[in-house]
Amino acid sequence: MTSFWSRLASWLRRRPEPGSAAAPEPLEPLQPPAPPSVPVQASSRPPAAASVKPTVPVRKAQANDPHPTEEPSTRPAATAPATKPPPAPESAPAPTRARTVRIGLDFGTTTTLVAVRVDDQEPRLVPLERSTDWMPSYYWRGEDGTEQIGAVAENLPGPVHSIKLGLPADEASPRTYGMAPSKIALRIVEEALGRTLKRLKSDRLLPDEAQRLEVAANVGCSAAWDLTTRARLRDIAAKAGLKVNLASLIEEPVAAAFAVLLTGAYAGGRVLIVDIGGGTLDACVLRAEPGTNRFTIFASGGRIDLGGDRYTDLIADRMRAELAGAAGIPVAELHLSVADDTRLWQEAERLKRDLSTRPSSRTQLPDVPGTPGIVATIEREWFERASRSLVMKSVAAVNDVYREARLVLDRGDHPEDLPGTVYLRQNPVLKLGQLHLEDDGVEHIDTVILVGGASQMPMIQREFQRIFGSRMEDPSRYGLDPVEAIVMGLARHAALESLDYGYPNWEVSAELTGPSGQSVVEFYDPYAPVMELGLTTRAVYRSERPISPGTQTCRLVLRRVAPGEGARWPGVDVPRGTTGLCLELSLLGDIRLSAVGDRLVKNLYPERPAAPWKNVEAKHPAWIVKPRDIETIYPDWDLPNAGPG
Repeated sequence: MTSFWSRLASWLRRRPEPGSAAAPEPLEPLQPPAPPSVPVQASSRPPAAASVKPTVPVRKAQANDPHPTEEPSTRPAATAPATKPPPAPESAPAPTRARTVRIGLDFGTTTTLVAVRVDDQEPRLVPLERSTDWMPSYYWRGEDGTEQIGAVAENLPGPVHSIKLGLPADEASPRTYGMAPSKIALRIVEEALGRTLKRLKSDRLLPDEAQRLEVAANVGCSAAWDLTTRARLRDIAAKAGLKVNLASLIEEPVAAAFAVLLTGAYAGGRVLIVDIGGGTLDACVLRAEPGTNRFTIFASGGRIDLGGDRYTDLIADRMRAELAGAAGIPVAELHLSVADDTRLWQEAERLKRDLSTRPSSRTQLPDVPGTPGIVATIEREWFERASRSLVMKSVAAVNDVYREARLVLDRGDHPEDLPGTVYLRQNPVLKLGQLHLEDDGVEHIDTVILVGGASQMPMIQREFQRIFGSRMEDPSRYGLDPVEAIVMGLARHAALESLDYGYPNWEVSAELTGPSGQSVVEFYDPYAPVMELGLTTRAVYRSERPISPGTQTCRLVLRRVAPGEGARWPGVDVPRGTTGLCLELSLLGDIRLSAVGDRLVKNLYPERPAAPWKNVEAKHPAWIVKPRDIETIYPDWDLPNAGPG
């Protein structure tokens, strides 16, 4: 007799995930622009690297699976219509509806959280440590290769922390035990998912024989990341066993919006979500239709250098300066062991948190020759003065995201009021660089919500409260903790197709044929900036690529980051004398591919419709730009009283 849990395991292995297609995909999933890449289909999960000691059990090969993959048929044998089917044996279990389990993974700079959603229930956090729901994103490795992760690693000498900040470059260093940051990130994610698997099995949400947490998942990522870094995080999650693709990577402020706007307490309007975590600052401007699952995301972006770690660094630098002063040496000559320097940074992190509720906090500094027992006292007044430059840069970064969104908000009804023009046509005329949160932002934003641990520092709260006043709302109004909002949103949201991204998450390329065979020319990568600002502002992305002489035909290819979504336009003849192809993308989603050469410019698709992201609503087009040059630059102010003492 096959048990219920065996049948549930079989069902989970066979059931297609939401949004996946049963038929072969018309286009293969978009791959990262640089190797290595990892397939993310459920049928080809690569194991973890052999050089890393796994703590998450590896799934057995299908041939060795002791449980059958086919459920026993519960239908009676075919009989005449008037004949009742024979009753089932009394010992047969009653039919039970299988449960749908979804995972949200927030691999953060400081902490890692996992939330689970079962069927249509509210998401809940999975406890990852004995005393907390979250697991510190710490990794430690001994000389004998022994590994520790999480709270245990945090309390060992010289652990690696903030490894998420190393993912964009992914360069190994002695500080990371000679390992690439992506390898350490994989170990942390594997450990978090291994603990999650154990918890779900104990809660009888997964069968006891489950060896890997192979369920549908959303994973949080920074809005400031490019395609390469997003693909790297996707590969990490896929290696750890999650069913993910690039479309499963949800920008963290957008995920927080899911958690807030789907609670039922959201009344409508435009929302600015600001997420300041341990490593990055991310923001998005969006709108949701009340009572629905549809979102329009006008703009998102951020900075990878304005997270809470930068504030911790200020305190750590102050502590090093006090140690050097006590020893009578310059700071540059102060040499601490890896263990002592890590402990100093961890103490600085603790002091930073203490100063949110206390006027001052004290700690004993590491002993160095000639300076035993030095105690440092850090005052909140000093900390806020020293942090003023970071706070102003944070506001400027949010202002930049708002400016991007403002390009398509309330443009007016005049025929020339198209997004991306140099001026926002008002009376008087308002230039893009004159848009500020303090005036224009207050007029066009209805609600502002700050999430992430670092966003709760009093000085950041005060600054945004000063700007937005009553428009500021605490996440607790929606029953959410500001640190947990992202992971709860990642677990809550299942219908990725309900996202109306206001910026391009498509790849555009061309397939060419010629005397030497076939080739591909790449024009545009997802998440790349579109608008160019300079002496003149153009709301058109333009990319010109040379091609081989004698190229005969061309076919334009559009591929979205979600697997299977895209289109190949019909092949067209390339005129003689063509030396290159020029792609132009407009803010409204219009697309033009031209053959160029000596005295030659010819539109190859004069009758083609707009690109798939085209939105016919002129005021809210689906193509929003990522301007490069509208950053508001604040100097690193040299405050006379910002040093030690």
